[in-house]
Amino acid sequence: MRHSPRPLRATVFAAYAAVIGSFGGATLAPGQVATPGRLPEPFYEHTLELSRAFGLEMIERRLALVERHQPLAFELYVEIAEMPTADFGRFSGTLAAKDAQLHNDLFIALWDVVKAIHSTDDVPTAVAKARALVGKARELLIDPSLLRNEAFLAAMAVDLLVAGEGVGEAFQEMFLSPWQYANGVVALELVKERWATLEPRASETAKDEGRAAIAVLDDLYRTPTPPDARERRLTPEDAEAPAQRLAGIFEDVVRADLFPGRDFVRLAKHLHALTRQACIAYDNGEEGAGDETIYAVGHHYGTQLAALLELTEPQLHAGIVELMGLLVKTDDLIEGAEAAELERERRKREAAIAALRPGEMLDDDDDEEQTAPGWVVCPDLEFLLEIAIGKLGG
Repeated sequence: MRHSPRPLRATVFAAYAAVIGSFGGATLAPGQVATPGRLPEPFYEHTLELSRAFGLEMIERRLALVERHQPLAFELYVEIAEMPTADFGRFSGTLAAKDAQLHNDLFIALWDVVKAIHSTDDVPTAVAKARALVGKARELLIDPSLLRNEAFLAAMAVDLLVAGEGVGEAFQEMFLSPWQYANGVVALELVKERWATLEPRASETAKDEGRAAIAVLDDLYRTPTPPDARERRLTPEDAEAPAQRLAGIFEDVVRADLFPGRDFVRLAKHLHALTRQACIAYDNGEEGAGDETIYAVGHHYGTQLAALLELTEPQLHAGIVELMGLLVKTDDLIEGAEAAELERERRKREAAIAALRPGEMLDDDDDEEQTAPGWVVCPDLEFLLEIAIGKLGG
């Protein structure tokens, strides 16, 4: 369960624009590669591949948390339960199409880890089995050439730094959910592995700046368990600037464009095109493929567009979040999605109570998660994203 401690501030967008600038250019179709002379843009060129890689990486991060923190705090148990749901959903459809047996084995293994923690069974054995299957899935799902591609690796590092549950956000969320801090510890370790791979090709200036940013983050994440924020005089934003700075250094080192939010209109068009692709999958009965694509759309919508649209077009934003939430789990993708869902449920319950006849009892047994068939919901989501393009100036 994730709650964001960050208030929505217009200054965030001004500062963000000042840091990363503004890029133009035509929208790339999903999967289209960059043209000669243009900087590589992995988030546009390999949107789905990066989303699948992120899902695999999130599972490995959560498995690391299980190994390091026994007995597991309840907040971490909730995090671990995301493995066979939201994390697995980022690549489930493609894995099922490529190897149905591996798909089933990994799904069961992830649930076995969750159950082992709950029942105090042999947790290390369950974790080792799941980790081995994740490795097999990665070999099958991610082209080896991408894992040697420096721009792709740097894009993965940027996600670890600034996306949901990354280094910057985990530190911020620690102030309301202390064990979110543990996510940041593992994410930072992976970032440092990426930096060690790419640092040799950096200039001396970039090396110094990268090491300085990492030193700041290392100091913030100096303990394996959540610190006493008051005693250390920490604030929620402390990790944000060094995380963004290090992301920019990765971008400079690999000479690639690693910030898809530089042009909001272009990104919105790209996400709209991907959503159309998801709708086609749903129409063809390919629920897993549709969900995979919506997870990728939600990832970038949540990281880049959600806060701006929530500020400028709150009703449109709420509609987009609600429709996405009928297709996939959005609380790990979009800040405030969980709170919005709880508020909808509160209003629904109040309306049901108000409609009761004297002496009638409220039937409160319907706790099932609200979902709907993809072929029903997806066209409406595509329509709202098309409206969003216009609202953003496209």
